Parts: sequence; C-alpha cells; structure tokens
Amino acid sequence: MVVDVKMKRELCAWIPICLMLPALLSYVTVRATTYEGAPSVRQAASRIDVNAEYANGSIPLYSDSQVICELWYDWVNVNGTQVVFLAYFSKVVNSPIITFLGQHYRADNETEVFMANTLMLMEAYSDVNGNGIPDTTDTVSELQYNFLMNSSVGFQITPIEKRLVDGIAHYTWGAKYETIDGHFLYPEDRIIDGIGTNTAARAMISHVGFSYDYYIKANVSYLKTSFDIGKITELQPPWPGASTEITLNGLSLSLFFGTATLSTKPYTVVVNGQSYNSTLVQEAATPNDQTEVRVQNRKAYEFIFGQDYSLFKDSSPETHQSKSAAVSRNSVPSSPRVSLTWVLGNLQEVLHDLFPRISALPPEINLDYEASTLLYRVCYPAWEGNSIKHDPTYVAYLYGSGGLLPPVGPRMEFLVAVAVAGAIVLAVSLFELRRTRRILRVPLPLKT
Repeated sequence: MVVDVKMKRELCAWIPICLMLPALLSYVTVRATTYEGAPSVRQAASRIDVNAEYANGSIPLYSDSQVICELWYDWVNVNGTQVVFLAYFSKVVNSPIITFLGQHYRADNETEVFMANTLMLMEAYSDVNGNGIPDTTDTVSELQYNFLMNSSVGFQITPIEKRLVDGIAHYTWGAKYETIDGHFLYPEDRIIDGIGTNTAARAMISHVGFSYDYYIKANVSYLKTSFDIGKITELQPPWPGASTEITLNGLSLSLFFGTATLSTKPYTVVVNGQSYNSTLVQEAATPNDQTEVRVQNRKAYEFIFGQDYSLFKDSSPETHQSKSAAVSRNSVPSSPRVSLTWVLGNLQEVLHDLFPRISALPPEINLDYEASTLLYRVCYPAWEGNSIKHDPTYVAYLYGSGGLLPPVGPRMEFLVAVAVAGAIVLAVSLFELRRTRRILRVPLPLKT
C-alpha cells in the first residue's frame, strides 16, 4: 500500500495530539496520584534552584511512569524579584505550543505581587469599522476564526544569558516552535456537508518564536517581549474533500491573553484611568491606551502597548501600529473554552511548588481565563496570514519606586451628572420641606 506524502504528513500532524491528549488529560485528572519511581510535577519542579541568579532547564511531566512531555523553564532572581518562563515541549512526539510568563516581586516592604501572562489563542478578524480591534456585539461580530496551534515538529531554545549594556545587567532567553500545524475554528458550530463542526480549515504555519529581555533601572523592572509569528504556509479543508475553503485576504490578527494576579493587599486593574474587571464588565472590548495594576492606589504593574510592528509580505518589512483592547469574559466565543483550560494544570502545579520557596503568598494561582480580572488582545490590523514581529513591554514597579496615585473611580462625566442630579434633588427636597412646614404650621391661640 502506497501512502501519499501529503496524507502522511497530515496523519503525522494528528498523531502527537492523539497520543498526548489522553496522557496529559489523565495526568491532570489524577495529578495527586504518585507513580512508583516517577516524581510528581511539584517534586520535579523543585529542581529549579530558586537561589540562583539565573538558570534554565527542563521539568519532566510523567504519565504512567513515562515522560511524554516536558516543561522548559527560564529563571531570573535579581534584586528581590523573580521571573519564570515556562514552555511545553516533547522529545517523544510533536511539541504542543503552550507558554507562560510570570513575575513575583515586592511593591513595598509589606506587599508582594505576582503577575502572570499566558497566550491563550490567536484570532483572525475583519476590521470592518477600522478601529483596529475585533468588535463583538449581540448581533454582529468581527471575529471570523479562532486559530489554535496544535503541535510543532521542531522546538528550539535560546539558553538564558546575562550581559551588561551601559553597566545594566540584561537577562535574555527565548524559545521557538517550528513547522506548526493548527486549525482555524469558526466561533460557533456550523453544518458542512451535513456534518456539524467548528473547524473551518487546517493550517500550517512556519514558526512562532518568543524571546525576552529583562532588566532593572532605578527600582523599575522592564520585561521586553518579542513575538515572531511566522507566515501561514498552507490552508486545507477541515477534512479531505470537504466542500469549504477559507481565505485570509483582508483579515487582521489578534493575540488573546489571559492574566493572573496575586497580591497580599487589595489590587485594582485600571484601564484608561478607570477600574476594570473582565469578569464583570459588559462592554465586549475596550480599546486601551493605558493598562495597569494598582495595589492600594500605588502603581504596581503596567502594560506598554501600541508600539509599531513589522509585517513581512516579502523580504522588505512594512511598519504598522499595533492596537490593544481589554476584553470582557462574556465576549470570548464558546468553541475554544475547553481547549484553553485543561492544558494549564501542570503549570499551576509548578507554580504551587515555587510559591512556598520564594514568597509568603498563598499558592492560589488560577490560570483559568474565566477567572481572570484582565483579559486582553494585542491586535495587528494588517496581517492576511503574513509574518509579524512585535515587541510589547511589561513594567513592574518594585519596592521604593512608586508613589501614591489618586483613587480610581467613575468617569468625570458621571461624577458631574451625579453632582447636578444631587443638587436638583436637594433643591426639590428643601422646597418640599418648606411647603410642608407651611401646611403643618399650627396657629397659636389668641391672647385674651
């Protein structure tokens, strides 16, 4: 029997997920179980030397005493702040594309903070109104497809290193997934050839890379991230012979992130100067020029968005401005939700091991995006399936760097309206009070 090369490649793309899904799911389900001769993730995670200035290595993930997948880690511990980067990979099957970035530090002498960012999925959207972000309403959505990266043939790491730039220590590292298969998914199920499915197309992408540059200036840390998103090299129907095909012409790209925040004191997410919570807001998306986390009215963390990005249609790059938006949890399509949760169990286990060794924070880290107080999208209006490079930055305000800020609250227009309404109510009340007193006044008896 002769197997077509293309079909063989398609089969190989599915094999790792078919093999890994039961193993990893079974691990997440029974992760409290210990296997003879195989340490738990927490025990394996203890190999991270939390006292080291910087380090990297791998943490095996066991299933039935076999290592089917591993977590690559990069670790920085300097000036009382710690950064950890985690990325899934496998030496047995194709690697799943899942990464995590977290930072622990002291915002003041008595306040510890942990901030985490996780890329959940990519999205293709049609920017009909031209504001640069994918808008959704109850009746209309600009989101066309969710793009889930399935697995990669290659996994390359750039080991962590320390170098001095103008006397300041920079810690750099990176990871790159190569030759990736994935799926474009409709936001909701559709009927194709009489079959219910949400898969719009299978796709191949050349690579996705993550690199980082971490440094500290005057008690403020800067974590510059670099996304290198490769070109979509192939689009195929959801199954051979399916009577559907999609095009990326005219479509934009967004990266959907979930965050996790822990603090020993109450904190508030602030978007465009107003308090914000993705689990509570009703507005689907809020374009954000400024996003930060405040702990008791002190700026503790800041997201620097809006930089230019490079688009590679050919050898000469084009420069465009990126956009960003804070996102309501209710606006996330239902189709990818299961896929976004189960894969994070092992990451939580590693973090639960780290916390008691580096901080007094309770290990209550929750990477379920539905519990995140800040969901956000980084958006690239010009895309059409081409390669992109972009460098957003995360800023942490360490102990001794922050001052008190004005309390956050409702918008000024709202306060003015409330004040005017209050004045009217007060005036009416006084008028009614005087009128009532006149009506109820009892005449005094005449003197005789």
